[in-house]
Amino acid sequence: MGGLATIERLRSLDPQVIAIICSGYSDEAALSEFLAYGFRGALPKPFTRRELADVLQRNNGQSPRGWYTNRFTRLTIAWRFSRPVAFSSPARFRAEVRELLGVTLKPVPNPARSVHLMANLAECSNYSGETYLLAKELFPKELFPEDYSDGWPYLEGNLGFIYGGVGGVRRTRDCIALKEAGLVKNGVVVWRKIKPAPTQLGAYLTEPFLTNQCAIIRDTRGIVKVVPLDYIRAYSDAGLITLKNVQ
Repeated sequence: MGGLATIERLRSLDPQVIAIICSGYSDEAALSEFLAYGFRGALPKPFTRRELADVLQRNNGQSPRGWYTNRFTRLTIAWRFSRPVAFSSPARFRAEVRELLGVTLKPVPNPARSVHLMANLAECSNYSGETYLLAKELFPKELFPEDYSDGWPYLEGNLGFIYGGVGGVRRTRDCIALKEAGLVKNGVVVWRKIKPAPTQLGAYLTEPFLTNQCAIIRDTRGIVKVVPLDYIRAYSDAGLITLKNVQ
């Protein structure tokens, strides 16, 4: 009996069964679309013990940890035009209007590079008015305290993603789509502080710790949810997301 037939049989016996697909065929559809086939995770062969342990730990049936909310809110019309600088000159006033409408032209990194996740989502939120919710599973417990919020003074890690590669300039609102596309395509990278520090000068150095492939879900007006693919089914089963409008 093959893997797909096995998972169908298992799900007929227990709809909540936790199963992970392993395959040496990189083009196998079930590896890239494992949720559609009823699997909780996917692991291409060959894999290391660490990779196997990570997948098993992520899919051990634990309840979802919930959300972190980016703490940045949209800059309102009242705030923008309450500042004297907004009326300091006709050019400045026009610039404020363009910023408010999200049509200011901004350069896009080329080649693509790693950028700070929270700061870039804050900028997206500023122009779209949407609030970003990030699944707590994106923040490893060994690096981030449970009550983490952006700006925590004792961070051992940070989150980033790869963005850009198209060159030129784009309107601010168009940059939102590019950033979200980069997040989905390349995943969210967890960076951790290098210990012991190789140098005492300047900012501390970091190294990539792990990468979570993610989905962006818009199932509630004004809310954007970022969830690791390995936890999609768990968040759905818990009623925290609805599997529609998934990017």
